[in-house]
Amino acid sequence: MSKKIKIFLFLLNIYLNFGFKNEKNYDEKKHLCLLENEQNSIYLSIYENIQKDSVLTVLPIIGIPFGDKQNIKLNILNGQQFVSLNNSNKQLILKSEIDRDNGLSNINVLIECNPGDQHPIYQHIHTYLVLIPAVISWLNINVFISIIDVNDNPPKFIKNGKFNINLHEELPIGTKINLDFKAVDNDQPGPNSHIRYKIIETISSSLSTKNKNYSNLFSIPDPFLPELFISDRIDFENMPSRFSIKIEAEDQGIPKLNSSAVIEVNLEDIDDLNPIFSSSIYKAKKSNFNSTLLIIEPKPIKAWDGDSFNETILYKLSGENSKYFIIDEFNGVIQTKTNKLPSSAQLIVNAFQTNRPERNSTAFVLFENNYSEEEIEISLIHIISFICFLLILSNFLILSFWLGERKKQLLIKNKMFVF
Repeated sequence: MSKKIKIFLFLLNIYLNFGFKNEKNYDEKKHLCLLENEQNSIYLSIYENIQKDSVLTVLPIIGIPFGDKQNIKLNILNGQQFVSLNNSNKQLILKSEIDRDNGLSNINVLIECNPGDQHPIYQHIHTYLVLIPAVISWLNINVFISIIDVNDNPPKFIKNGKFNINLHEELPIGTKINLDFKAVDNDQPGPNSHIRYKIIETISSSLSTKNKNYSNLFSIPDPFLPELFISDRIDFENMPSRFSIKIEAEDQGIPKLNSSAVIEVNLEDIDDLNPIFSSSIYKAKKSNFNSTLLIIEPKPIKAWDGDSFNETILYKLSGENSKYFIIDEFNGVIQTKTNKLPSSAQLIVNAFQTNRPERNSTAFVLFENNYSEEEIEISLIHIISFICFLLILSNFLILSFWLGERKKQLLIKNKMFVF
């Protein structure tokens, strides 16, 4: 038998004794570190509120990473700040709390899998057997973790939810109020951060109007825009000058979360009202015959600013027979110019603001002369008669005194003559 045939038979014997077994081991090893079901990567989705130390998944990697039958080694190359690996059961465990609202929307984990023996399988075999692969390569496995947003943040108003506005009364209905009262939701864009606004309550600072509702004065036409509009008449004279309304911001997540803000409204008066008289009709008569003052009923003539500005009010007199009277333009006091007055007069008193004469009001004064001309003539006769009586009486007294003195003088002379 030739030498070449002997060598061939020798190698064939080695292959028959070792080759099949090593090929079988090789076939087993060539599947280690692969993913089950021929997956290329691992994809996970978790909620952001998942608890720390929670098991995210059991890695579907072929091989045993722990124990007597260990045939692979696993190691985390990337993402170890977020997850850890339990080699005994291939569990991927959350290592720290996560929050998508801080910008963390996904985690990429890279796991290295080492099939173990790195030496040539047939190291002891003659170099002629190089046709059998001798080295098994390491594998890197990608785990892509998507973080699902959870509605865990309620909307928050800017400025800590406290706002102040100054409004003039009588603003036209539909006027937009220049106020930015928006709220911000830190959840991710979507229903969890989509905010809806509504007016929920009004609070008056006045005790007398404590339970009165002022929400009808304002509206939010588009509930998804923080815009406030006038929806009803605002009258300074018929409501408190300071009151509050409450606005709620609510997201559209599940469950819905909300917060509220308070808007303090400071109502400012405008000069929209005319002066107001203490009475619309007055009655007047003379206090006595010789006095120029009049008795005014039911109360003295007085007008004041209908608004809260307390503007200076002046008075002017006109009307039938007004030539017999005069009015003090500053205090509204009416006096007569003469004692010869008509039996009656219908006077018109006009009160107006000095800064805006067009702001004026009118009241009527009905004068009845309680001292007629006949009464005046009788009074004059009485006065003249009384004066005449006084003159006569005084003359009589003077004459009596003179006669008495004269009598005394005559008596004295008679006595002297006797002696």
